[in-house]
Amino acid sequence: MEKHNLTVVREFILKGITSRPELQAPLFGLFLIIYMSTLVGNLGMVILTKVDHSLQTPMYFFLRPW
Repeated sequence: MEKHNLTVVREFILKGITSRPELQAPLFGLFLIIYMSTLVGNLGMVILTKVDHSLQTPMYFFLRPW
């Protein structure tokens, strides 16, 4: 006989990375640096494939969004 879960979730708790306020600013800075370096790297790849004609082969075609 199959048993079914009849639990109804009415709320959930969204927790942050840390509840210690002294760590929130350094962690924000760390994640901002990681995000910005990823963004600059991806933008650099798009610009590089747009400028350099040897990188306009089908292998690099899908790296550019436009």
